[in-house]
Amino acid sequence: LISPAFGAGDVTAMSFWYHMWGIGPEAQSGVPCDEVADFMGETYVQSVNATGAVQLLWYRRGDQGPDWRYSGPVYVPEDAVAVRFVHETGIHWASDAALDDVAFFF
Repeated sequence: LISPAFGAGDVTAMSFWYHMWGIGPEAQSGVPCDEVADFMGETYVQSVNATGAVQLLWYRRGDQGPDWRYSGPVYVPEDAVAVRFVHETGIHWASDAALDDVAFFF
């Protein structure tokens, strides 16, 4: 998911709500497991500048629990002209990832 283009320096920060909940070894045993990201996957937010260079702004991996979580402010570099959200799914079919209420601050 990529934002509409904006002028470099126009956006200073952003916020959003996210949800990452899935079944993995920790749900079955009650004990956290290092492989949880393999089951749930990972989500990251990147800025993109005018030359196409990408910079990581935010990152989460694995099961984050059943509740929606707020993330913000996430600061956006001055040279950014767009922001993109990427989710790489894990290996388990019962994993859920979602975004809501993305806001950009000028």
